[in-house]
Amino acid sequence: MVAVMVGRNSYIRSRDEAVVHKLIAEFHHRYNSSEHDDATEYGPMIIEVVLRERSQLGSFLQLKHCTLAKSAEPPWHEAKCLSTFQKGEVEEFFIIPHVPNDPYLLLYSAESGGQRFSIR
Repeated sequence: MVAVMVGRNSYIRSRDEAVVHKLIAEFHHRYNSSEHDDATEYGPMIIEVVLRERSQLGSFLQLKHCTLAKSAEPPWHEAKCLSTFQKGEVEEFFIIPHVPNDPYLLLYSAESGGQRFSIR
């Protein structure tokens, strides 16, 4: 019984990590994209922030590494990443609620050279 639970927990952790990495990759793809399709009421504001940040940091180039953590209350995943952009390295922070069938990015923040910006 214990081996089954350990195996199941390992599978769930791997699946959750894959979802988090997929959402981070999608975020970076949208960050670099010249086409923004955010149809929410906050779409124009988010696009404005991303475009302003992209003008300061340049395009996203690569993810160097991420440290993932899971919080029980509130149920979410946190990712602290170090990424390379055209104009240097950036520390990124992502919060993704634990919603098994509908994952989404709740919060993104980035810090570079003492400057920070966030998207919620």
